[in-house]
Amino acid sequence: FALHNDEPGAACRFLDEAEASQAQRPASSVAKIMIRHQAPERQSCVHRASGTLHFYFVAVSQFFFGNTMFAIRFPGALLSAATVMTTFLIARYLFGSRVGRCAALLFAISPWSAFHARLGLETNIAIFLFTLAVFFLLKSIQWRPYLLIATVFTILTFYTHHVYWVFLPPFLLLFL
Repeated sequence: FALHNDEPGAACRFLDEAEASQAQRPASSVAKIMIRHQAPERQSCVHRASGTLHFYFVAVSQFFFGNTMFAIRFPGALLSAATVMTTFLIARYLFGSRVGRCAALLFAISPWSAFHARLGLETNIAIFLFTLAVFFLLKSIQWRPYLLIATVFTILTFYTHHVYWVFLPPFLLLFL
């Protein structure tokens, strides 16, 4: 409990991203979503310090589907499904097609990915961008221009979830 609150006794609402975005009606622009998300009463939760890229995905989805729960959860679910493909590509590149299919299947049926895919959290976007960055980083060993693509996805990953500010620098040092 102490890890989720900045100060003792501070109220912390554990809403998922979809509920938080739904509470921000009407979300007519990305700026409104981002400004309302950073409201002081919500900044007491450490896990609420997510990146802003998620809100751009949600805003585009809300533009096409309206301000509905489907529109809020759709980007996360779509990119979680796309992560199955990037997992396959990474495993196939490293170990072959059979292991690639097995890795994709294991990711697709893992409870973690299924749970987060239905909630509309920013972790789905973060994992998708991270697996794309890893794939292009591995491909850059053979052909250097892929390194630029990997860099773009790595930078975008920094704007999705606060965990990657800690995780990515040591991970990238391994490739130096």
